[in-house]
Amino acid sequence: MNTKIVIATTLLRRWGIEASKVKQVLAKDDHQLDERINIIVKIHKLVYKKLGNSKAIKAFMAEPNHEAEWNGRQPRLMIASGSIDDLRDVLSFVEPK
Repeated sequence: MNTKIVIATTLLRRWGIEASKVKQVLAKDDHQLDERINIIVKIHKLVYKKLGNSKAIKAFMAEPNHEAEWNGRQPRLMIASGSIDDLRDVLSFVEPK
């Protein structure tokens, strides 16, 4: 298995995303796979930089976000949707403004 896929899978599972949803997020026939992996790794790096530990990252991923465009959804559920747009939205939220 590709090392990048293993890293992305590990991060997704640590965030509490079910194995079946991980497959959906990292669909191998998806022409956007590299972008998806890069977004996942970047989200992890940015959140880790802000929060400093894996336990806090997992809590962040499970916390409902009450920003208007998120409508109370949890970052991990947005990521688990498999939508590239949802991945981009989570990245946009955690990126420094």
